[in-house]
Amino acid sequence: MIRVAGPTTEADALEWTRDAFLRERFRVTRHFREGMSDHDVEWGDVRNIIEKATRCTAYPGTPKNGGTNWRLLGPKIDGDERGIGVEAYADVDGNWVVLVTTF
Repeated sequence: MIRVAGPTTEADALEWTRDAFLRERFRVTRHFREGMSDHDVEWGDVRNIIEKATRCTAYPGTPKNGGTNWRLLGPKIDGDERGIGVEAYADVDGNWVVLVTTF
């Protein structure tokens, strides 16, 4: 499958992630699932963090899907701030994100 790099600006990355998540165009890594437990994050929190992110910054890690890496910071449902690491990329089916980590 042909994959191309994701967004290159913080604003575009935030919009890309929100859109992909809401369209259910995301994959989840085992590391992300384990991090949810470690950081007391539920699926409702993931949605809230993405929808209400207060910051989005580039992450220099090596992308595994040909995309671009980003960290989003935002509130859980209870108001505690948490972060989510994603990789954003596109393929012939459109824009996608991989939920990589929580912090």
